[in-house]
Amino acid sequence: MKKSAAFISCLFITISVFCQVNITPDQNLSSHFPLPKVDRRTELLSIVFRLAGNPEYNQDNFKSYVKDIHDHFDSYKNHEVVSFARELYQKNGISFDAVMAIAIYLSQPPALKPIRSFTEEIPAPRWGKADAEKFVDLLQQFYIDAKCEEFFSRQEELYKMAQERFKIVSDALDISWFKEYYGTEPKGSLNVLVGLGNGGCNYGVKNIHPDGAEDPYAVMGSWSFDQEGKPVFSPAGYLPTLIHEFNHSFVNQLVEANEKLFEKSGQVIFEPLASVMSRQAYSSWKYMEQEALVRASVIMYMKKHDNGKRAWEKEITSQISNGFIWIDELVDLLGTFENSRDKYPTLESFMPRIISFYDDLAKNKKALFKKCVQIKKITPFKNNSTNVSPSLTGMKITFSKALVGKGFSIWYGEKGEEHFPIVSDGLKYADNNTSLIIPLKLKPDTEYEFVLVGQHFRATDGYPLLDVQVSFKTKAK
Repeated sequence: MKKSAAFISCLFITISVFCQVNITPDQNLSSHFPLPKVDRRTELLSIVFRLAGNPEYNQDNFKSYVKDIHDHFDSYKNHEVVSFARELYQKNGISFDAVMAIAIYLSQPPALKPIRSFTEEIPAPRWGKADAEKFVDLLQQFYIDAKCEEFFSRQEELYKMAQERFKIVSDALDISWFKEYYGTEPKGSLNVLVGLGNGGCNYGVKNIHPDGAEDPYAVMGSWSFDQEGKPVFSPAGYLPTLIHEFNHSFVNQLVEANEKLFEKSGQVIFEPLASVMSRQAYSSWKYMEQEALVRASVIMYMKKHDNGKRAWEKEITSQISNGFIWIDELVDLLGTFENSRDKYPTLESFMPRIISFYDDLAKNKKALFKKCVQIKKITPFKNNSTNVSPSLTGMKITFSKALVGKGFSIWYGEKGEEHFPIVSDGLKYADNNTSLIIPLKLKPDTEYEFVLVGQHFRATDGYPLLDVQVSFKTKAK
């Protein structure tokens, strides 16, 4: 689906700091937690979908590595597997985690054979059996045609360095927490894959064996680098994401098992947040609720390992600004779970309480969304006006709360750049950050529109503005 281009964008980033946890041998479930590695399967799949043009696989954070990729592979952009990947993106939405999902169901190259038979659900429902099998056949040929073995051999020292550097993150993880919190043993090994070409994107996927065993994978991106441009990793920057991706392996199945019970309330809550969530690749209520429970569970980890720093409070504010505006209440509910383990030995046994929680949220939808920033007034004309003077050089939007006031994100509307009226010079906050001054350049008899992207207009308490489209038309003269 085509997205509107962003004209002005400033991303707010919150990094939560964790203390390192020293785990004694009897605590460390080492049999479930192999060392981090760079995996040729996931690197290969990220390269193919980079060549296919998927935006999430075209980040260039690791500049020297991305250059090596393009120098070696750009002449294969029209290879049959790349063309098919483009088709799959358009037809089935094969992107983000679906790409990594098929990678872990393959044997290591050069064989790249499915390690179990594909079905309509495996490697992921978006793939489908026939398309997955066709893609793998073409991928095997691409590996030969594009001389992939030569490329990976040249990167071997880099891969070893990245693996070694990531150990500081994986060593800081209290892996025993997963069993303690969820009340269940991991069904297989927890695998950390360092994705060097993935930029800031991270994925939680798992390999399900025919006997029911599961191997969860946290496919981690790389977004911090040393002076030489090589990736560096730290617990402060990467540990929250590592916990997040492993949480998916426990949480997703719980939401899916109760899908019918979650659906009604989920749809009610998702509708006003659809654009906010879709920008984060959560295209349905189910993905939204899985993410909410995953993120709330990360905060529960943080609370246990905080050592008085209360970094988890900042994480709640961060997640509220991402559109999960009920996350504080969900964390409180999970606190009830933690304090009632005699009654609720597993998170699965607590799911009826979480379902009731969402039912209550949906019933009190107005109160929930009233917490968000609202637009109080637009001057000197109202939204959707059709007789705006073309000589007007500016407008003012007044909000219901004072905003952080450290950035803007304003997108073109569906009509595109030609109908975008904003001049960047002079765009500023005013009135103690309760209003936004927007310079305009207008023509007669023209329709204009733009979108205030909500999560980048957030109040000091973290609550965002939900996306607002401003539309108007100027008079003929």
